[in-house]
Amino acid sequence: MFKTRSLGVLLALVLFAPPLRAQDEDTDKRPSAGPKVEGRNDTLKKAFKDVAAKASTFVVKVGNGAYGVILDGKVIVTTAAAAKSETVMVGGSAGKGEAKVLGRDETNAIALLECPFEASGISLADDPTVGQYVVCVGNDKDPVAAGVLSAKNRKVEPRDLSGAMGFMGLLSDGIDGPKRSYPKVLQHDAPMTDEVLGTALVDSSGKLVGVNVGTGYRGSSYALAAADLKACLDAIKSGKKAELKGDSKTVEKAAEPKKVWLGASVAEEEDGSLVVKELAEGGPAAKAKLAVGDRIYSVDGDKVMTLSDLAAKIGAKKPGDEISVSLMRDGEKKKLKVTLGEK
Repeated sequence: MFKTRSLGVLLALVLFAPPLRAQDEDTDKRPSAGPKVEGRNDTLKKAFKDVAAKASTFVVKVGNGAYGVILDGKVIVTTAAAAKSETVMVGGSAGKGEAKVLGRDETNAIALLECPFEASGISLADDPTVGQYVVCVGNDKDPVAAGVLSAKNRKVEPRDLSGAMGFMGLLSDGIDGPKRSYPKVLQHDAPMTDEVLGTALVDSSGKLVGVNVGTGYRGSSYALAAADLKACLDAIKSGKKAELKGDSKTVEKAAEPKKVWLGASVAEEEDGSLVVKELAEGGPAAKAKLAVGDRIYSVDGDKVMTLSDLAAKIGAKKPGDEISVSLMRDGEKKKLKVTLGEK
């Protein structure tokens, strides 16, 4: 009984004893935190800081929770959610005042305000290209966010994915799909929040590509294209509905990256050599006169000893690039030039 009780006391002391403290002289020797690691958004924001400073003069803060963009100096376009009353306060480097709400277009999530001060309007960009950089600009000189345009003419439908995700929804953020529909929008991956909607989406020259109207799903954000603004604003003024037709089946998306092609099946032998086993008829390797049984040992002067080595060398190239392949054929060294193809 005594031994059992003593063992229990000992365990209690071990389990609940306070942790040992480091000696005082060691407390100042803790490693300091390393330099802050910047993400892509931080890097792009720095790169486009001058662009944002230029475009910010055409952006105003609308009320307490959104932004707006000055068009042609007479009107301001903002989000429909920011213009629920008859007037709203706006302000930026171009001026400030109480703006009259001229109308709302709930379908396309925008509203039109009468600019209460003298101002010039932002220049509109030409038809943007999928894959180009875009910058989200508020009324400060620093960009709100930056990213890449990933799709045009996107038709968005709301989706509730919580049921399909099951219990994983307890572990993940943003499992729901888009909260509402949009007939036709630009999609980009600049990180946005509801508080910064209405910001200008501009290109690298500072021209207006669109106005940010929605946060999407898994890194997507939505903007009403500058090319569609006129139709929407004319509809608001006339009291009619703007007809913007986006089609998810004809969305212009970023093209799949081209895959480089050697046109040869290569196997890694037990002796460590890379042997050509098969050639695609009319492929790059066949055109360069490689032959079945060739043992490849070097590409562009660098040794390749495994399939991973060979894949890394080929993968770093693009279709149309020429590589130098060193090989052994029937005990004789050969060097062939291969112009890589596209698969």
